[in-house]
Amino acid sequence: MKNNLKKNLLSLFSFSLIDRIISGFLSVVVFTILIRNLPKDEIGLFGLFSGIFVFFNFINLSPVTIIIRDFKKIKDLGREMGNYILFNLYKTFVFLIIGVGLSLIYYYSGYSAKIFLFPLYILLFSLMNFASTAIEGLFASFNQKIIFISNFLVYSFQVVFYFILMPHFKLLLFYLLAQSLIFFLYTIVLFHLFFKKNKIKLRIEPHWKKFFQENIMDFSLWNHFNGAVTFLIYRIDTFVLSFFTTIEGLASYTIALTFSNYFFIIPQIGEKSLRIGFSRVETLHEEKKLGFWGAITLDIISILQLIVFFFWGKPLIRFMFPTADFKTVYNLSALIILGITILNLARPISAHLFIKTKMRDLFLKVFLPSGIFAIITYFIMAKLFGIIGVASGNIISYLFFALLIVIYEHFFNERNK
Repeated sequence: MKNNLKKNLLSLFSFSLIDRIISGFLSVVVFTILIRNLPKDEIGLFGLFSGIFVFFNFINLSPVTIIIRDFKKIKDLGREMGNYILFNLYKTFVFLIIGVGLSLIYYYSGYSAKIFLFPLYILLFSLMNFASTAIEGLFASFNQKIIFISNFLVYSFQVVFYFILMPHFKLLLFYLLAQSLIFFLYTIVLFHLFFKKNKIKLRIEPHWKKFFQENIMDFSLWNHFNGAVTFLIYRIDTFVLSFFTTIEGLASYTIALTFSNYFFIIPQIGEKSLRIGFSRVETLHEEKKLGFWGAITLDIISILQLIVFFFWGKPLIRFMFPTADFKTVYNLSALIILGITILNLARPISAHLFIKTKMRDLFLKVFLPSGIFAIITYFIMAKLFGIIGVASGNIISYLFFALLIVIYEHFFNERNK
């Protein structure tokens, strides 16, 4: 493996990790300022908007994800980015129409006129989609440092901006308008930096037939399905548990799940960085070497995380959730994090498959069976053992998911010898 690639991957991983930590912290600060200043009815609306938008994610296709795999193969990057921008424009138009329709339904079912803020909420998240398009391009071209600096500046600005102005306006309308303007300007800056760094110009010359066949139907649609099933596996347990426990039990499980999800962050960043690496290696020897060292590094990190939890988990949970049922939250977290660690151990293999195999085949043979298995497992374990059963179901579900990834990789390698 070439030294430049090693250096680039290390930089990619390091800046991504720092960016996730700092941006995550600053976004929590912004959210706290928002919640402290909005009226209760508008906080409720904000929660409703977030809940409704979960369903939009099932149709929120993102064709730019293919750039992680095919960056070096794309001959006309300016035209390709033009296709992504046009696709997002059309998608935004469709989302806004749906949003207006849903707002009318809610309005005539008894909600106040404030429900018509929902299309503005959709506009904000559509602008975030545009920003994500530029961010994926910068990430694929090893410009994570630019992403980190840009995110740091924009989130820092938001903290200061809302800290000063939110106490004076105290309106969800103000927040949505301000955020939309901020992300509009932020997106323009990101695209400018992407085109400048890669020395290309934007070209709006769509070639839809080729784009839909090679991007949407062969990759993005199935990759989107894979993401949707993964999200379902991550989140369906609380839904299942709601049928079998009290609201207090569900609260403890939700806290444990929220805490445990932090153990996904570093391995996920490592997996995405490895995807870039696998897309850039030129020989089978380099590919195997990257796979070996990538697996060693990420698996050590995953195991170290688990060790850190067993040594420091109790004081961390006490500090973060002082009013929670400590013993229950800790026991549930231990089971969930063990399951997460098992899945994290398979992430280097998952990164390799993302680059080397067909997304449709991966969906049908790995992700879909894992999703179905997880749903069945959570229901059975909840019925038999209640809240502890669902937490233990994470171990069983993630083990099954990881095993399918390993088995698929084995047969993939056998076919390609």
